[in-house]
Amino acid sequence: MDSTQVTVSGGFSIPRIVTKLESLWFTIENVPATMELAAIERIVSPFGEVKDVRLRAVKQSDNPTPRVIEVQMATYREAVSAIHGLDGREILGQCLAVHLSLARSVSKRMIRDTYVRVSWPVPCKTGYAGYSDMKAAQKAVSKADGSTTRKHWITANVYEGIPILGAHNVRFTGLPTDVGAKFWNKFGPTEGTMFERPNYQAPEFGVPAVRRTLECFGKITDFNVVPPPYKEGFVRVWCHFESPDVAAAACELHRVKQRSLGMEKISVVRVLSVLERVPRAIFDLVEQDLHLLRQNVQNHIRGAYLAILSRSENEEPGVRLVAEDSRTLARLRAELSEILAGEILKENGQQVWDDFLRGEAGSRFLNDLRARNSDVMISVHYFRRCIRLIGTPKRREPVAAAIISRLSLLRQDKVHTIPLGGKLINVFFGPELMAAQQRHGVENIRLDLQYRVLIVRGPETLYEEVQQLVHMVKSRQVANPSIDHCPVCFDPPVTPISTSCGHKWCKSCMVGYLVASADSRSFPISCLGNQGKCTALIPIRLARKVLTPTNFEALVLAAFHVHVQARPTEYHYCPTPDCPQAYPTGPRNAVITCPSCCVRICPWCHVEYHEGVTCADREDGGDRLFQEWMLAHGVKKCPGCAAPIERAEGCNHMTCTRCHTHTCWVCLQTFPQGQGIYAHMREFHGGIGL
Repeated sequence: MDSTQVTVSGGFSIPRIVTKLESLWFTIENVPATMELAAIERIVSPFGEVKDVRLRAVKQSDNPTPRVIEVQMATYREAVSAIHGLDGREILGQCLAVHLSLARSVSKRMIRDTYVRVSWPVPCKTGYAGYSDMKAAQKAVSKADGSTTRKHWITANVYEGIPILGAHNVRFTGLPTDVGAKFWNKFGPTEGTMFERPNYQAPEFGVPAVRRTLECFGKITDFNVVPPPYKEGFVRVWCHFESPDVAAAACELHRVKQRSLGMEKISVVRVLSVLERVPRAIFDLVEQDLHLLRQNVQNHIRGAYLAILSRSENEEPGVRLVAEDSRTLARLRAELSEILAGEILKENGQQVWDDFLRGEAGSRFLNDLRARNSDVMISVHYFRRCIRLIGTPKRREPVAAAIISRLSLLRQDKVHTIPLGGKLINVFFGPELMAAQQRHGVENIRLDLQYRVLIVRGPETLYEEVQQLVHMVKSRQVANPSIDHCPVCFDPPVTPISTSCGHKWCKSCMVGYLVASADSRSFPISCLGNQGKCTALIPIRLARKVLTPTNFEALVLAAFHVHVQARPTEYHYCPTPDCPQAYPTGPRNAVITCPSCCVRICPWCHVEYHEGVTCADREDGGDRLFQEWMLAHGVKKCPGCAAPIERAEGCNHMTCTRCHTHTCWVCLQTFPQGQGIYAHMREFHGGIGL
């Protein structure tokens, strides 16, 4: 994932995760002027190793004022701990205010603040006409209202008041400044007409004059004018400056009268922007959708702008999003991501997936579909178990229908399970079952390491064949196999691979074991030698040597997600649906920006940033109401990761989809791998809950 660095150790354990949202710096405000930096270091040191203490530069003053101190800790968690411990603490009569210095955490921010939105009134004038009867007046209104004259948007309405030019009077607003008497001819005979003086006169709606004024502040790198006509009576421009400082200085023009605009006030508002680069292959498929999105933004989303940067063949194209606030920017980013990443294939609201897609037969099916539909990109995400289709909606429809139809046929097959207790877990990785997988497909014979069962899908003949293979391998097992024999197939290794603990494996057995571990999400991965009792971890270097790059990356990604989901107090996922970004728990009342989808997050409450509401107020309000709702609706928290869980049907054996903790729903006692849970339910609760 972007902006995340993961360290992977033996057995694919994860000793360290560092995201660019983590800052080692925090700021202490209201520090007494007489307090030395050494004293600051002494009060911070109980929370961890202090790397640096600095005095922030402030304007000189004759009177001693509270100072601002910046502190760097050795780790992010130590910085968060110090913030919690020092914020609100009173020292020498001063109440300290401590907060995270998030600006230091992202060296290359995705969100830019070098854009401003500029608007000012359209140069125009108002005209009046009198008509002899109401029918003639209403006819003039129907013809004029919403029409355009030389790119000016005209509005018209019947009115009562001054000036009185006939029995029934119509006001025409938004007229070009140089419109003359011939204008009235198209609206029928009148009893009298008149024009007000224009608010001001300027060529090209005043755009050149405004640009010259803005260029006085600094270099403009992009000046995009929203094309007329202007329905709301305001010209709008998106101006991109070379630096944020110049953009900030230009905002001094906000609400200031401009002589070049007839002393009309100009609006200059700072906005946020983000540039998304798009691979050429994807851009060519979705360019039509991008133009539709741009038109939709222009017509329906006020205060937002989308620019399509179509580069030359040697340059990567891109899309720039501009909005006045982070919520709108996040919304646009989500819509753009849906176009660029593709539609997740769903049926009846559920994500479509089948392990058939992992095997050779599935690959052949998808490749054939790709060959017949070159205008659609089919992207298969094996770990997330989803399919994304990239292309226009019309072109995606037949591809989606073909995939759903094929998977629906597969779901009609029967599914059987074969328990693999104790040493039998090694059976799956033996040559006999691996060969059966090659014959019938990995989607039809697969191992569930979590529940230690073989899953067989297909006719009774296939189920019987696999059962016979299991019995045959079981009969070959010996009580004390040699260290020189493969711990999976119990034969002398073919293309031997040696682990650091001295056990020798067949290369194919090792590959099968590692690939199955990615599916079952069982980490860390240890050797199966000594009848499955060996605790030595499989070295990363060995795994990289025997696996293909695709399988190796899938294993790393699986290990990362298992690590994150098993530590709900340390890490959380971005609240945006389908966003893969994880972030560490942060201090109260801080705000971070997701580098993937740009949504602003409260790292303490783990929701979209609640601007204007403190974390404490939110805990007293929204969280309390949610707890009451959980109690009223029988919702409990998973004892493993604290995620809300609800029992809809089935027995009282609950398995959390997030952290895979096996739980008794009645008492919330946990059972590793689910062992002993049914005996517990029968003994203590009188049954399993059916």
